Amino acid sequence: LEKARGFAGVSPGRNIVIAPSATFVRNDSAPDDVADPQLANGDVDFEPALDVRWGITPDVSLTATLNPDFSQVEADVAQVQVNQQFALFFPERRPFFLEGADFFASPINTVFTRNVADPDFGAKITGKADGHTFGAFVANDTQTNLLLPGRFGSDVTTLEQDSDIAVARYAYDVGDNSRVGALATSRRSNGYDNTVIGADARFLIADRYTISGQFLTSDSRYPQTVVDEFEIDAPDVSGNAYTLRIDRDTRDWSHFVSHNSFDRGFRADMGFVPQVDVEKTVVGLFRKFNAPSGRWWNTASVGGDWDITYDQSGQLLERETEVRADLSAAKRSFVRGGLTYRDRLFDDTLFEEKLGFIFAEMNPTGATYLALLLRGGEEIDFANSRIGKTRRISPRINHRMGDGILLRLRHTWQDLRADNARVFTVNLTDFRAQYQFSPRTFVRFVLTHRDIDRNVDNYIDEVDAKSRNISAQLLLSYKINPQTVFFLGYGDARLEDDLITDLAQTDRSFFMKIGYAFLP
Repeated sequence: LEKARGFAGVSPGRNIVIAPSATFVRNDSAPDDVADPQLANGDVDFEPALDVRWGITPDVSLTATLNPDFSQVEADVAQVQVNQQFALFFPERRPFFLEGADFFASPINTVFTRNVADPDFGAKITGKADGHTFGAFVANDTQTNLLLPGRFGSDVTTLEQDSDIAVARYAYDVGDNSRVGALATSRRSNGYDNTVIGADARFLIADRYTISGQFLTSDSRYPQTVVDEFEIDAPDVSGNAYTLRIDRDTRDWSHFVSHNSFDRGFRADMGFVPQVDVEKTVVGLFRKFNAPSGRWWNTASVGGDWDITYDQSGQLLERETEVRADLSAAKRSFVRGGLTYRDRLFDDTLFEEKLGFIFAEMNPTGATYLALLLRGGEEIDFANSRIGKTRRISPRINHRMGDGILLRLRHTWQDLRADNARVFTVNLTDFRAQYQFSPRTFVRFVLTHRDIDRNVDNYIDEVDAKSRNISAQLLLSYKINPQTVFFLGYGDARLEDDLITDLAQTDRSFFMKIGYAFLP
């Protein structure tokens, strides 16, 4: 073999990136509760920021951010929020928090970085060496959002004060497919704190059985104003939570059993735990099929699961049976259908829900993705404490035109009827388009339309008859590398309801961001 030549005297780089940036923002807004809102021009704000990344070793990295601005991040995909008792989950999209996010994962969602709403600064270290995996981050948040969980629903409130956040995670690989770990989170502010610590493990036994679990304990203290408004038992609350799951997966069968427990006083304010005061057991069994060579289909499965949920005092909250069938075939097509029978306690009444759904997706060409969800049946009308009949249709299409244009469109139509009359109708449209001028430059447009129409005569309490809003986001991006960037953006929001009879512009923003990466 011939030896490589010409590398004498080469030394490794420092693997440090220092990326200062400057953002210029103007936010225009209209006053609330005005029939004819008029936009008032805001001042232009200058926001300097600094990002630093240091690859300490090939497996250990340190990142830090000072006064970060995330205005260029793509808007969340719109979700239906009507007739929902618990907070909706929105995935993280901000680059600082996405990097190394897997290091903080655990069976219970104890670290959900969307809880860090508007940080002044953040620092994070992640790494892996010789079977040891670790991660930690600290941040200061100027907006303290709280998710307050309960048995039958969750609430969200905001403390208009800063909070200090710290998260630490450690795991150790045991053999090739097992691990044990520990986790701690802390969030503190004036008159408020929440601390969670715990341990978790995952073991693969005889290459067939997987046993996983986690135990957490929490202590929390809330301001008296929050205690009074949301009827929390006391300013100081504490509790435990745990999950245990056993899976067995073979070529032809898969089955599992799991048990989850969340005390009434358990809080994971740096995570996403919207329901507490529950004990839930789930048992599932599925038969799998693999197509012989040359068939039009690839794999299939049929089975279901049964679960039962009690509160900590032993009262039945929910009992559910679900049957489901899956089929995958050519052109990356997939079909899933199922039926759900559920007894659910709400407002001291055990309601019987019956629901069915079918979901299908496929790639008819390499440039096109199609999907459709159909769902219907009987479910609780939470606003009026009764059973209603619901229908939902959700089509979706992604299409790439040539090498530069990507179009994404999804729509949801949903209605609910009760007592032989309509309760509400929801139409939700989410359209996204991106044109890639070159590998370094693209323009992105996002348009979201939400229209809620209620039949006020079929409600017990007074509600708005209509609520309609449209939001738009336009972004021009030019990147020399991931941190030497130029962004130019615009966003606005328009609203129509019982007070604002014509669709009126209520918010508008302009921003420009410039960032440059130094490699010392």
